[in-house]
Order: sequence, then C-alpha cells, then structure tokens
Amino acid sequence: KIIEMLVAYGEEKQTPAVLKDVLGITPKEYDERFAKWVGEYVKDYRMVPRWSKKTLKAMKARAEDDPKDLEALITVAWAHTQRGNTVDAMTWLGKTLKLDADDPRIVLLRAELARQAKRPDHAKKWYLKFFTAGERDAFGHLHLAKILEEEGDYEGAKAHYEAGREC
Repeated sequence: KIIEMLVAYGEEKQTPAVLKDVLGITPKEYDERFAKWVGEYVKDYRMVPRWSKKTLKAMKARAEDDPKDLEALITVAWAHTQRGNTVDAMTWLGKTLKLDADDPRIVLLRAELARQAKRPDHAKKWYLKFFTAGERDAFGHLHLAKILEEEGDYEGAKAHYEAGREC
C-alpha cells in the first residue's frame, strides 16, 4: 500500500484522493484510526510529565491551600526539578517527605535530584528502590542504565536500557 500511495503522490494527487483510492477511507477515518493506533502504542508508557508554568502555578496555589495535598506537593517539587531549581525542589520535597516518604513518585524524585547533583551513588540507591517496588519510568531506566554502565555493570545497564525502551 505504501508504494501505491507514493505512486499516487508522484502523480500529484492530493491526500484525500490518495487515501480514498489506495486505502478506501476518508482523511477523517484515517485520522481516527491513526489516533487510536497511537493511543494503543503509547498506553503503557511510563514517564513523569513535563509540567507547564500554568500547572506549576495552579499546583502551588493548591498546595498552599492544603499543605497535605500530596499530589500538588509532588507536582510542584517535580516542576522545580525539571527547571533545575534545586533549592525550591528540595524545599517542596521536604514537604512531601513529611506526608509519605515511600510514595514511588517521591522515590523517583529523590533519584532525579541525586542524579542532577552528580551523586550517582545516591541516584542508584533511589532508582533501585523505585524499580524494586515494581514501578516503571522510561527516563529512570535510562538514567540508571547509564550509571550501571559507568560502573562497568554492562548486563545491568543493558537490562535497564531495554526496560526503558519498553516503557
């Protein structure tokens, strides 16, 4: 079908005509099927979202209204971590630790902060705790793989590179 589509495009047909002639569907049907396929393809991906300024502001307000709102506290700590604001991230991390130090999101956050601080020994400890608990995170696996590789643990590194790819 791909070759047929390329030939049709080579004949200067427009996309709606190519889709109709080659695949027998409309552009709308194609978009719907593609969106469904992408949704299925990425449904098991596990990674921390990149938080926007708008979300940071909203979560900070929420956390200030309710200092026990763990979701808001973790989001604010992660948002600061993602921006490289280590002092702010550590301040908000401290607030989360008082509520639930074993929450996997906090464990992963501690690993990331240690990694950013160039403390691979601490980062490794927190990543291993996170993954031993059965959690998954694409970037976490990749970061731990790099640490293991630098330590000479090539088999362990390979396992985490592969696990990261599966996230």
